[in-house]
Amino acid sequence: MVGQIIHYGCKKGYQLTDDNPKLIRCPQPPVVKTGKLDGNGKKEYSNLDSVKYECDFGFRMTGEDRVACTFSGDWEDQIPTCVRAICLSVDILEDGIITPVYPPSDGQKTGRQQRPMALKFSCQDEYDLVGSALAECTSTGDWNHPFPACVPWPYESPPIPPNIRCDPGFRLLGSNLTCGPAGIWKGKAECEAQLCSLPKQLSTGKAVIGDFKFKQPLKSSYGFGETIQFSCRLGYVLEDPQMSALTCADDGQWDEQKIPVCQPIRCPDVQVPKHGTVSGTSSILDSRITFSCQEGYQLNGEEQITCRPDGTWSHPAMPVCATRSCGDPPNIDNGFAVVRGTGVGDTISYSCQTGHRLSGTQMK
Repeated sequence: MVGQIIHYGCKKGYQLTDDNPKLIRCPQPPVVKTGKLDGNGKKEYSNLDSVKYECDFGFRMTGEDRVACTFSGDWEDQIPTCVRAICLSVDILEDGIITPVYPPSDGQKTGRQQRPMALKFSCQDEYDLVGSALAECTSTGDWNHPFPACVPWPYESPPIPPNIRCDPGFRLLGSNLTCGPAGIWKGKAECEAQLCSLPKQLSTGKAVIGDFKFKQPLKSSYGFGETIQFSCRLGYVLEDPQMSALTCADDGQWDEQKIPVCQPIRCPDVQVPKHGTVSGTSSILDSRITFSCQEGYQLNGEEQITCRPDGTWSHPAMPVCATRSCGDPPNIDNGFAVVRGTGVGDTISYSCQTGHRLSGTQMK
């Protein structure tokens, strides 16, 4: 209605201007001595912003590290301060000595007593230092290590540490342990596996391993009790059937340094038959031998034999050369024959009965 008045107000955090409501802003954050804002500062801050402070090295903060811009355009009253971080020092180490370490001097007098930045610890004779020999003062005012203690030397040696004997296949490293002044064994004992390296004959290929085959892929090294199993390829047999594997011993050496030997399978030697010849003299696997006879003789048996994988010939009975025979001579009428043999080269003589005359000659 005419004459009524309209009042304008702003939301919290805004203020009314001639033009439009404007966000309330705070001035630059207060400066903290021996401290700084955590991160880059902004040119303007609103009541939606807050800042975080951090102290310079060697100083620690008192109060909250974060301060907010209020709705009234001011920073909160609880501005933190940075005070020097001072580590509480000790002057006495029982049966020991404390040596303070001070920061480097810049040549200016500060007017206050300088605090050590670190402490070094050592013990008197016949005492052993247990703990860290150096403690450094951190920026929080705490020492980075607990203070050590000086422990007197024992009058009797402690017992030998147990379990420093290694299992088979392992060797002891660092067995020279020394009893330290504090009664603690110094040194380290551990067991290292004794590994057998792959025999050079197998790794270099210099051995005649073309006749071998392995039941598992070869490795570069083997542990105690592991084996390399051998077998021979077709046509070969182990020279010693008992040596079909190498076993890695507990000292890192092979039980048998000699590589098993595979030799060609051979059949028994073949004798040349009397009055005969053979072609081929090899008796290894798959070799063939052919027999033949001289003129006047015939072969009784297999003409060709083959060496089999089991080391026997395909026909164990060897052939022989027998004399060829012409058989019984023909009969003649009114006569008879005198036989001197039926083999090649033998002759037969014929005679006639009384009153008859022979026509022809002797027969061969």
